[in-house]
Amino acid sequence: MTDNENKKDAKDRNQAAITTFTGIPVTNSQGEEKYFDFEVGQEGGYGQYARITMDGCQLILDEHLAYVKGDLAEEWREPAIAKLILLLEVELNRDGSFQ
Repeated sequence: MTDNENKKDAKDRNQAAITTFTGIPVTNSQGEEKYFDFEVGQEGGYGQYARITMDGCQLILDEHLAYVKGDLAEEWREPAIAKLILLLEVELNRDGSFQ
């Protein structure tokens, strides 16, 4: 999905994407690499969320990066969350705010 498609999808779900990262490689503990898309945003009255997608599967996290729902395989959850944290730290350090 492109950034514009992600933002449209977020709006359709009454969510506003704060930032997106697409086509990001993630490696699991077995050394297998897959490409993920990450979206961080604000959802209606529920607060911030993170959405991680890969090969048609997704993982939804709350503002504390705790599991909310999703069908992403367990073996990919921890490395994907770790990559999201790294991406957010880099984005924050780049200019002091999320774009």
